[in-house]
Amino acid sequence: MGKPRRIRSNSNSDTAPKIERKIIEKNRRTKMKNLYNQLVSLLPHQPSPVDGAPLPDQIDEAVEHIKGMTTKLEKLKQKRDLLLEKKKQLINNSCVTNIQNKATNNASSSSPLVEVQDMGPNLDVILANDLQNYTSFRDIVRLVHQHGVEIASASFARDGNSSIQVLHDKVVNPKPGFDGATITRKMKELACNKGASSMSEVVESDISLWDYEIDSKINWGFEIPEVLLPGLQEFMITMNKCVFGQSNNFVITDFGALADGITDSKEVNLEIDDISYYAWKNACQTPGGVVTVPAGETFLVSSGEFEGPCNGQTLFQMDGILVASEDLKLDDTEFWITFHKIDDLVLSGTGVFDGKGALSWSLCDRSSNCHHRPASLRIHDVTNAYIQGITSLNSKMFHFHIHNSQNVNVENIHITAPHDSPNTDGIHISNSRDVKIADTVIGTGDDCVSLGDGCANVNISGVACGPGHGISIGSLGKYSDEEDISGVTVMNCSLSNTSNGLRIKTWAPSKSSIVVSDITYADITLDNVTNPIIIDQHYCPHDECQKEGESSIQIKGVKYINVRGSSTTEEGIKVKCSKSNPCEDVEFSGVELNVNGNPAIASCSNVGGLFLESNPVCPNLLPLCIK
Repeated sequence: MGKPRRIRSNSNSDTAPKIERKIIEKNRRTKMKNLYNQLVSLLPHQPSPVDGAPLPDQIDEAVEHIKGMTTKLEKLKQKRDLLLEKKKQLINNSCVTNIQNKATNNASSSSPLVEVQDMGPNLDVILANDLQNYTSFRDIVRLVHQHGVEIASASFARDGNSSIQVLHDKVVNPKPGFDGATITRKMKELACNKGASSMSEVVESDISLWDYEIDSKINWGFEIPEVLLPGLQEFMITMNKCVFGQSNNFVITDFGALADGITDSKEVNLEIDDISYYAWKNACQTPGGVVTVPAGETFLVSSGEFEGPCNGQTLFQMDGILVASEDLKLDDTEFWITFHKIDDLVLSGTGVFDGKGALSWSLCDRSSNCHHRPASLRIHDVTNAYIQGITSLNSKMFHFHIHNSQNVNVENIHITAPHDSPNTDGIHISNSRDVKIADTVIGTGDDCVSLGDGCANVNISGVACGPGHGISIGSLGKYSDEEDISGVTVMNCSLSNTSNGLRIKTWAPSKSSIVVSDITYADITLDNVTNPIIIDQHYCPHDECQKEGESSIQIKGVKYINVRGSSTTEEGIKVKCSKSNPCEDVEFSGVELNVNGNPAIASCSNVGGLFLESNPVCPNLLPLCIK
């Protein structure tokens, strides 16, 4: 038997790893040699025998040279920054001097001045302008948008006939070929109606180095306020405190609102929906943000819609005067000013909302076809609101409408309109809960306070009402989708010279079958009031209802406690409830009403209840609870 055959390994398997390692090593050495040559090539040419020096020494020398170049580069950058700052100062000084000279010479041209600061992804645009020349501002805003630049915020300052506007922009989706120099040149062409001119001779005009240039030969037909002349640069820094969010107070005059009571703020901010769009946007996004309407100023506003949600509490500091437009085309809207979808809103101040409703009232024929008109202020889908101190004048319809909101506190406000102004309810509340009205003075042509359906836990106290139609619940039953009302307290209020006092009114027949319950009137003073206490379940304004039918709305659990004063009619108490759904649990305790010093009388039908120590009384009450 022969020797076993020896199995030999495959030669390719043995040699492949060795060849691969050699190739890798060769490539590594080649790469190192190339890196070395590149490193040495950085050294300046010199006659010293560098080539003959040891390799480590050559590398050390190259490294030291690179370090020296880095240091030199940093110094050059610092020098460039210094030159840039000097150039800006020279430009500003040159432009300011030119402005002063032109103003002194009463130049008639009103070409604006544009300055752009390019800061990487951000642009700051400063436009010094004549107040009458807002075309430039509008065109610059359009140009910015066309180049894929988003306006983060805007500021505005004015004095006399001059203004300075600052736009803080963020480059989001720039168009191909976008650069600061190009957009600057286009801005100047728009603002000055000509191509960019040469720079002042005191500075070089290297556009590749500097991002902007300002023509020192522009003619000015208005005077820049002296307080701004020392430096536009300082002004820009001040404005940037607002622009960069370093301040939480956003004043509407910084965003283009003109305080002349004539110029509609929409005309000022041509691309902005309302005068305070940017102010509200910034305040809403800033924790503890504040929008300020400055004291002593009057602004014409066609409409204003302030939307949430916001980043924490937002304060609308109302110290000036907002005046509504009298344009009748705007009457067919639901509101003039609205606050919508906000949690933690504060509306405070000593300012005035003037609804300018007289013209609209004159066109209303007081019938069912009276043209729909806007409420002055609407609080809609708002949670946790505090409203105090402000005044509402002459609304076209409701002064305040609180709708679909929760935890709203209204305190120490004043509401005024003529006694004959139609539908000018002071505060109308609907579909809302946990609402408090306190220490407020209301005199209007309709209800001082009115509650629509869907209200719960409403507390009204310290209200001085008159003239007007009193404090009302309803009218109810006109619509089929209405919701119950419960938990309403009216206390420590006074009513004077009103056409009604404490009123609950429902339509007959009614389209809904809701329940009105747990209503308390306590410690109420009445002076010269028509219909001091009235429940009317046959309410029919303008004689527009059906003649037959009863209200399906149930009224129960109503208490009148310590209601005292004078009536202008013999019937101080008038309770007319539904035959099909009589009122239940209606109590009168300590009620005293008189007419010219004599006791008033009471008239009741379809009501179950009782009188305790009251005068007058109803002799024909049904049992307290009707089953």
